[in-house]
Amino acid sequence: MANYNTLLRDPRWQKKRLEILQRDNFTCQHCKDTETELHVHHWSYYGNPWDAPNEQLTTLCKYCHAIEEAVKDAPGIPDQFFGHGKLRYQDGFMRIRNYGTSGYVLFYFNGEDNSYTGMEFLAANTVNDIIEFHHNQLSNG
Repeated sequence: MANYNTLLRDPRWQKKRLEILQRDNFTCQHCKDTETELHVHHWSYYGNPWDAPNEQLTTLCKYCHAIEEAVKDAPGIPDQFFGHGKLRYQDGFMRIRNYGTSGYVLFYFNGEDNSYTGMEFLAANTVNDIIEFHHNQLSNG
């Protein structure tokens, strides 16, 4: 079998990749960046890259893709796709990834240029718990 990098150069993957980028308006679906190099991320694998259903593919900038891969490989976090949320704060915004009973990963971004500034894991039960945690952080410095 060909190595993965060879498969990504296959015309069938290139066509599918372009379809997903167009569907997502050439925009990172995490941070909404349109300027940084974009990747098409597989939430799950189905053999060849082009065999994945479109709903299992999403556009991510190279930074969010690296974060997503690191989080996916972290112990205790299930390899599943859950929804996203977004909270604004004074200096930027935070994207939220729900990992079910494992908790949430908070991705922080600069408000001026939308650049990624950091992440943290929060063992919270609900988004309201995250809002309370976030509010307490802002209130207490």
